Amino acid sequence: MPLASALQKALEDAKIQSLSSNRQVWIWKTPDKYVSTLGEKPEGGSLMGRVIGEEGVNPQLYAGGAGVVGGSGLVSPSPQSPAQAQSPPPLTLDDVQKRISELQSQQRQSAPDTPVQEAPTPQGPAPLTIDSVQARIAELESQNKPSVGTLAKDIAVQTAHGLGRGVAGIPGIPGTAQQLTSWLSSLLPGKIGEGLGASPLGAINLPTAPETTALAEKYLISDRPAPQTKTGRFAGDVAEYLPAAAIGGPTGLAGRLGFGLATGLASEGSKAAGAPPLVQMLAGLSPGIAAGGVKMAIHQFGPAASIRTAAEGISPEDWQRGAALAQAGQEVGVPLMGHEAVSPAVGQGGLGMLATKMSGTYAGGPPIRNVIEQRPAQIAQAAEKQIGKLGPETSPQEVLSSTKETMNKAIRDAENVLGPDSEEVARLFGTNDNPNIVRKIASASSPGQLRDLMINPDNVSPDTVRAVSDIFKMQGKPDNLSAWLRDYLDNSFSKASTDIRTGKNPSSGVEWRNAIYGNKKQRDVLDAYYSEIDPTGKAGEGFQKLMQVLEKTGKTQLSATQSQRKSFGQMVTAEELPNLSGLGASSAALYTGHSPIAAAGWYVVGNALQNFITKVLPKLPSGTIARNLTAPDSVERLRALAGKEPLSSGAAASVLSILGTR
Repeated sequence: MPLASALQKALEDAKIQSLSSNRQVWIWKTPDKYVSTLGEKPEGGSLMGRVIGEEGVNPQLYAGGAGVVGGSGLVSPSPQSPAQAQSPPPLTLDDVQKRISELQSQQRQSAPDTPVQEAPTPQGPAPLTIDSVQARIAELESQNKPSVGTLAKDIAVQTAHGLGRGVAGIPGIPGTAQQLTSWLSSLLPGKIGEGLGASPLGAINLPTAPETTALAEKYLISDRPAPQTKTGRFAGDVAEYLPAAAIGGPTGLAGRLGFGLATGLASEGSKAAGAPPLVQMLAGLSPGIAAGGVKMAIHQFGPAASIRTAAEGISPEDWQRGAALAQAGQEVGVPLMGHEAVSPAVGQGGLGMLATKMSGTYAGGPPIRNVIEQRPAQIAQAAEKQIGKLGPETSPQEVLSSTKETMNKAIRDAENVLGPDSEEVARLFGTNDNPNIVRKIASASSPGQLRDLMINPDNVSPDTVRAVSDIFKMQGKPDNLSAWLRDYLDNSFSKASTDIRTGKNPSSGVEWRNAIYGNKKQRDVLDAYYSEIDPTGKAGEGFQKLMQVLEKTGKTQLSATQSQRKSFGQMVTAEELPNLSGLGASSAALYTGHSPIAAAGWYVVGNALQNFITKVLPKLPSGTIARNLTAPDSVERLRALAGKEPLSSGAAASVLSILGTR
């Protein structure tokens, strides 16, 4: 029998014996044949190798210096001494790890076909068992484990070179982008792909980042040092992403470096896991995509974005006037919300409509409604304070009597001096048949008629007010004019105070203001009285501020209903009418072969998703928006937020500080 065939026969026998005994089998060459044993050395035999189970369908003969015989025949060994031939080579870490898997698989799947026989003590090496293999692995791993100093040095060296490679790759970024665009264009059909891949540089191909890095390694930073540890290699690979991230972007330096680190970890982590190149690229893009998505969500639905959108069109002059009105509200005791202070002359404005929407949410409603609920008491107190500046309270009948007496005495005095029928008296006071305002006042029959005569723009003008005031002064009764004005304001306020004090009509304050100060003629007449009572203007200053503030309190229109906090289930089923998302999801489920029950579930999910995006998500920051609308410094906050686009880390920090969420 040829030598190779004889050895192949011995190998097959050894394989069977190894599988049946679940032990390694030794193959020896004697002068006339090949012999397989469980360890004992036959007389005159020389070791050829060992068999441990099988690998695939072919037996595997581990034969140190004796060669390997498998399905392909004999591989001759290199010349060795007899001592070397009888001593197997030391196992490597790869050998033992591979053999562990094989032996464990054999123990689970193989059962001995023949009873295990007692074997004599082998004269060769000890049998290879799982325990001995695991012990050998632990020994080798302990020997290969780097020290802390070695690891730290390797990380530092690799990181430094990685940063250098990153800097060297920056000039090649345009070329890499050009290459990537060309690759993407090849995936798209026809003209679309051609249009995307068309470079503005024509046939000029810019150097890519790997090419510029290779040039730098050749002429500047030298080749990459061989990594001594896996951790060092990974650190160097990740460090290569940082320089390009640091040179520019929408955030501060720390944020840009963070994005670079996240990109490097994601990309290199997927590479270490054996992911294909496309997955590696997508993993590298994922931090930027996630950050962009978060930024877009904040930009579209965040409180700063909502306020910024609602404040569009408010001019610097409007903000300045709003700040002055907000200050006036604090001074008179009726604080204004920010959207009220900057509201236009007609309508609510964008911020006012935002406040109305927020007042209907469970988080934004309480702060806004709380301000409105406090308004009646604040307005009553502020009005009484301003009215009280005109002097002590006097009953309406006393005011009627004193006012008529003052006017009648002035007429009698003129008639005594000039004569009752003189033309001068008629010019000053009219006649009984054709009385002017003074004779009408003198003959008023009720407090109500007196008020109408003295304040209605149809009866009086600022000039008339000055003439009447002169009569009070000439008669030495200027306090009677103050008493009349107080009575008028008291009476007009009391008509609105019923709703104000009970809170039935939160806009009663502005209604009172409109009743006495609502049009220009009314304002001119009332301001004329204040000017006559106190020519310095101090008496009317507080009243005029109160009127301006009360006008703005009517700019808040509460939502008709206030939503309640909903459970997740309520939120899912909140959308009653079918929408495009629900119908599309259920149709897709049916089209792909899912059951009607599954399609119904997808319909609910699609409905809920669209409902969440269109109705729930914009209301999530309602509490923050409402707090900023009602804060004492609301105008300053709104103005700052309206002018800030949170693109940089500094601006983002400023926005968070203004919103009170930092």
